[in-house]
Parts: sequence; structure tokens; C-alpha cells
Amino acid sequence: MKRAPFLAGVAATSVVTAYGRRRVAAQDLATVRVGVLGIATDAPIAIADQKGYFRDHGIKIEYIRFTSSEGMLPLLAGTGLDMGQGSPGSSLYNAVIHGIDVRAVADSATDPPGYGWAKLLIRSDLVKSGKYKSVKDLRGMTIAGAARASASSAQVAHLLAQAGLQYSDVKRVVLAYPEHVVALANGAIDASITIEPFATLAVDNGSAVAITGNDTFYPNQETSCMLCSTALIEQRRDVIVRYLCGFLLGVRYYRTALKDGHFSGPIGDEVVKIIAANTSQPESLVRRTTPTFIDPNGRLNLASMRSDLAFYKSQGFIEGNVTVEQVVDTTLSPEALKIIGVAR
Repeated sequence: MKRAPFLAGVAATSVVTAYGRRRVAAQDLATVRVGVLGIATDAPIAIADQKGYFRDHGIKIEYIRFTSSEGMLPLLAGTGLDMGQGSPGSSLYNAVIHGIDVRAVADSATDPPGYGWAKLLIRSDLVKSGKYKSVKDLRGMTIAGAARASASSAQVAHLLAQAGLQYSDVKRVVLAYPEHVVALANGAIDASITIEPFATLAVDNGSAVAITGNDTFYPNQETSCMLCSTALIEQRRDVIVRYLCGFLLGVRYYRTALKDGHFSGPIGDEVVKIIAANTSQPESLVRRTTPTFIDPNGRLNLASMRSDLAFYKSQGFIEGNVTVEQVVDTTLSPEALKIIGVAR
């Protein structure tokens, strides 16, 4: 892990917070250590920091960069990290089973219609040759995902079911998203479920064809959650509520940049710049990607989480007994909404 590149300074000598309407000297801002992944879902955090939303609620952010959300979980259980984000996949449930006290407290990515941030990619030569014509042709093919049992695994299961196929009818391999582009180009895999901007990169270099987005075969799935250590919830509850105030205001600013599944208008250009800086990708690329969607009130889609957990259990990915209710805390976002109001 390493420091993220977009740290914003705290310049104010004092701030007025919405939480209790009290003045906080700069040296008294509560530091929250936040794990980021260098992908588009980090955007609301960076926006909230740059726009002063965190500072206005008495929070100073310390960024720690990770290559995967799985790497955040052990630190969230100790004293190394306060907040993180990631897929509510088997790693989260198994972490809780094994005593790592982590909770999902807010939405950080979902996929309503028009916002298919993850794409089904098929190797171009398979499409051109006619070996792939429809989803049923995935039988026996190798499909890459970013983790053994994550949101993308549940997406594959939903996709296959629509064609009457079982999850066992395909071969799954685990590759980091940037490696999907290389593996498609060299023929190591047949297909993938790949997030932006890597999906667009694979299409740009001619190695893959984007067939459809996850918003078509599994709409409104809870694909990423804001994660929090239970120690922070129990010992510094006011801090996490104030953090969520800033984060949700960042989400709402981010949302004003979206229209019909695209980045739009002057605000869209600004958000594209932020995402490009965070992901080290060209603005011209980011602008052409499909944005992810985030709930402006932090609501988690518990129904999709229960469905996915049932799938993980059916595949033997879960190492004990656990429920969705054991890994979520839905009481914190409502407290933040009492302060900043509910977005309509």
C-alpha cells in the first residue's frame, strides 16, 4: 500500500461543522484514515476533500492506497485504517466469520439501468469468427474476474442463468483488472467482466468487443460498499457520522456530473479531471467511459447482497455461518442524513 496522489491540504484555521454547529480549530480536525483503490469509485472522496465538505464537518482525510479491497480488511480490524471500500464479496463475509470486525455502512457503487460500469467483454477474434454469437456460447469458455468470489462472480452467475447455463459451465480465472486487457490481447482468456476504464481500453486496442454492461444482466446490484472498522463505530461514532456527511455531499456533487449514463456539462468535465488524476488515466479516456452510480443517501441494496451471499454459499465460497445483517450497519447513514438532509 502507498499514499494516494491526490491528498488535499487543510488550509482553514477554523471551521464550522454541521455536526453540532461547533467551531473546530484546524489542529483539532479528526483524522480519518481512508483506504482508496485508484479507481472511479474514489471520486466522491476526492471531491469531498477538495470542496471542503470533510473539513466543514470537522474531518481531515489521510489517504492510503491499496491494490485491492481485500488488502484493507485486516487493517480495518486493527488500528491501521478507519474507512475503506470494496465489493461485498466472500472475502468480506469470511473476514467477519473469522473475527475481523468490519461493517459495510454505505453504498459506494451500484449499477442501475444506463450505468453499466462493468462490461462483458468477448475476445474480438471469437466474435469475428462466429464462435461467440450469444451468451449461451460462453459454455466452456474462460472468463476473467478480479476476485474468486466478488460482485463480478455473482454477475457472471446472473448472466449465465439468462441463457440457461450454470456457473460451472464456464472456467473462471482471477486477474487484476489491468491484466484483463493484456490477457484478452494475447488470447489467454476468452471473456471477462471488466470495470471501466479498462473495459474501454480493451475495446480501444481491438482485443475485445463490449457486449453489454452489468446494468442489463444484473441491474441495481450492490457492487461496492463503504467499509468501516467497528472500533470506529463504537469509539468514535460522531466521527464516522461526520465523515459520512462529507462523503455523501461528495457523492451528490459527483451525481450532478452524470446524465443518461455519461459525464455531462461543466461539472462533468471537472469530475472527469478528478477521476483522471486519481486513476492516472487520460481525461480523453475517462470521458468516454460509463460512470458508476452511487446512492446519494448511502442506501445499501440489501436484497442484492442477500442474493449474492446465497450464491457464494452455494458455491462453497463461505467458510462458516454468516448473514448480511452481520456485516452491515444501516444506522449511520440516517444519522448523517439528519444533518445534511435527504436527497430526492
